[in-house]
Amino acid sequence: MVKLNKLKSIANNAVRSSIWNPKSIGMDPFEHIRPRGIYVVDLIRGTITLHTADDKEKLVSADDVEKYYKTMAEWFHQVLKKEGIPLDIIEQAIINITPEYKQCVIEANGKIFKSIKSE
Repeated sequence: MVKLNKLKSIANNAVRSSIWNPKSIGMDPFEHIRPRGIYVVDLIRGTITLHTADDKEKLVSADDVEKYYKTMAEWFHQVLKKEGIPLDIIEQAIINITPEYKQCVIEANGKIFKSIKSE
């Protein structure tokens, strides 16, 4: 039986301000600056989309934001495997980054697990 309650902890860890991987330690690029627009990080696909004030979308690539959050997506896949949570039960796993807050939302088996909003 899969313990979905672990997804709450995973969601909270996904919005932390730093991440470690064997190659380096990374700091969240939004730790000291506010984003202009809303970023949506898809932890399943490893994509980052910027929604601008004029309601346009663009994929983010080749910068510190992409590097940090692609590493976070890799971490997400690794921790699911470690916790014995199959990826196919995850319906959605995103991090919303706005000028006001950052929050991770994970949907699995019809349940929603949200991190606390970090400001």
